Amino acid sequence: MKQYRLSGTPYECGKQLGEKMAKAIRARLAVHGITERRVRGHASLLRRIDRLVRSALPDVAEELRGLSDGARLPYETIFYLNTAELPGGHACSSIAITEKGRTILAHNEDGDARERQGMTALAHVKTNDRFFSAFVYAGELPGAGFWWNDFGLFGSVNFLRPFEPPKFGIPRIMISRALVSARTLRGALAILRRHPSASGYHHFLGEGRRIVSVEQFRGDVSVVPVHGVYFHTNHYIHLAFRDRAGGSVGSRKRLARIGELLKNTPDDPIRILFDTKQRPHAVYCQNGDDSQTLSTVLFDASNRRITVYPSRSKIGVHRFSL
Repeated sequence: MKQYRLSGTPYECGKQLGEKMAKAIRARLAVHGITERRVRGHASLLRRIDRLVRSALPDVAEELRGLSDGARLPYETIFYLNTAELPGGHACSSIAITEKGRTILAHNEDGDARERQGMTALAHVKTNDRFFSAFVYAGELPGAGFWWNDFGLFGSVNFLRPFEPPKFGIPRIMISRALVSARTLRGALAILRRHPSASGYHHFLGEGRRIVSVEQFRGDVSVVPVHGVYFHTNHYIHLAFRDRAGGSVGSRKRLARIGELLKNTPDDPIRILFDTKQRPHAVYCQNGDDSQTLSTVLFDASNRRITVYPSRSKIGVHRFSL
């Protein structure tokens, strides 16, 4: 997995990332059929959303402007990529543990099977006197996968299929980017409550020995503290939403499989996330499955360690301090 070090203003960091991933951004746009003609078809709505984002999250808007300039692509195209509900597989799986003196978050980051490793990277960013690291998809803002920052916060994101069509609001990718710069868990939750999303995400957010599970749908935010073991896939499971939410067959099968495996190997979340059985709805997805697992991360907050696995192999892992 490629790693990029970026520094400067939000605009400068966005521009550096755009320059480094320009080829991958163009390849990803082609994979998803995002053309200038397609973008022009949404021009009026994109302008309205852009005005909203510039007012609510100005640094995010500047980072997007830098990303487009660095990639030498129209701003509207990059904005659309960070706004659109892209088709394709979404099969992320996450396990959080706060028991027996352990505070652990483990997460599989899954994407469209057509999105190869070259379309993703780890970005290590210093901007506005803050440092963070995040998994990034080519052309997207950091934060819509997994991340950690120098305030000791860490998090992961799970796609949640909306049970009602998205409506006007701040795109979830942009809200996720704002979370990455939060100073405290309380501050991160305030960002989610302050900015209604056009759709929603699931976030595991950690600080010290605390982890919370957060589901957002538009302006509604549900927060469940993790006590013991908690796990999540790609559908709403909190009491606040689950009666309205359906969820795909694959997401429900993976959730059930993780629960089954936790009964037998509760002390080894990585082993569970590397499970390849019950294809095409495996916890660890490969070619031919719902999607493709692009990276796995283990946050061991008890020991202030982070391990990133670019593949199912435990060879070539990246290690960091929290």
